[in-house]
Amino acid sequence: MQATSCENQQQESAMAKLSNEMLITNYHFRGALYKVKINIKDRAYICNSKNSENHIIKNPVQCQKGHLFCYKCSVVAPQDNGEDKKACPCCAFTSQSKGIDNLSEECFNLQKDFCIARTINNIQISCPIKETFGLNEDSQCYWQGTLKQLKTHLIKDCKILPQAEVIQNRLSELEQQITNVSTNISTLEDLTTKITSQQQKIVQLEQQSSQYQQDITELKQQISEITSITNINNRNYGELIWKIDNYNEKLLEAKVGIQTAIYSPSFYSKQYGHHLKIKMYLDGDSFGKGSHISVYIMVCKGEFDNIIKWPLNAVFHFTVINQEVAGDDFFESIITEPASNSSQKPVSSRNIPTGYPLFLPQKDLKKFIKDDVIFLKINVILNI
Repeated sequence: MQATSCENQQQESAMAKLSNEMLITNYHFRGALYKVKINIKDRAYICNSKNSENHIIKNPVQCQKGHLFCYKCSVVAPQDNGEDKKACPCCAFTSQSKGIDNLSEECFNLQKDFCIARTINNIQISCPIKETFGLNEDSQCYWQGTLKQLKTHLIKDCKILPQAEVIQNRLSELEQQITNVSTNISTLEDLTTKITSQQQKIVQLEQQSSQYQQDITELKQQISEITSITNINNRNYGELIWKIDNYNEKLLEAKVGIQTAIYSPSFYSKQYGHHLKIKMYLDGDSFGKGSHISVYIMVCKGEFDNIIKWPLNAVFHFTVINQEVAGDDFFESIITEPASNSSQKPVSSRNIPTGYPLFLPQKDLKKFIKDDVIFLKINVILNI
């Protein structure tokens, strides 16, 4: 009886120790990505999707095979009748076929789980600001509560969350820079007109003969380089508002394989900081091919690489601006991985891109297009 009692005490001690272990995962809120500590016993509520970083489930659903994940993380499966269906990302990832057309019907039957949603909302956490931004012990917030209460805390209560004044100051700096280079505006407009004219000629040549496609691609690369050089005099620090014009023409070129990717102007993480560009696939890339817009961050060789801190450790906030309804924007965030080769000091002209293949469904993009133009805003918050 004594041996049995001792064995039970050891088991209970081991279980108590396990229940106190913590792990760090991600949580999406208002377009930003926060790192939160949760008890290891709650790891079952981390999304099972294989196409994104580990994160706590939002709007939980599961297929009939029992896979639990966010509704947003489900994949789009084209059907023969032309109507797309949502499918389980876990089943799609483990499928031996090259596509997701052969998934069993039970992988398409997704059911919302309100019971799990209530359980997730009641997960106990601490303020995620310290882990998210790498703050020291003196700057941390001591708030504790549930995941549901976190929303109110971040919006109203947290005193150390980076304030909107920081972004406003960066906007003021950008406006001052634009004022300083006003003499170049006329030249830039003339160059834009010439580029548009060249693009129209390129489309005509493509229609006449496929043998000119290689020359056309080279010409577009030259135009992109000219635009990038021109933008050096209008340098952006910590923020970029990228105007993507002639959207329908560029989408068509992406669909037929003429130019699958487009590149943003150069910008910097801060003054004398990291040299960056954004790479976008209008017709999608990888998991997002044909259904989503894919967005990637590229770290490029820059002027100040030898005097700045590496690897790049930052949060990128992406905003697709609604030009008709103020405030009805689309938000998404990317946190760089310091251990990744994409975040290291470049040894060639640019590193391997990192980002989201499933950034924004193409069917949801219509409300953000006006006069054939899209505006994508990128904010960089460095984790010093």
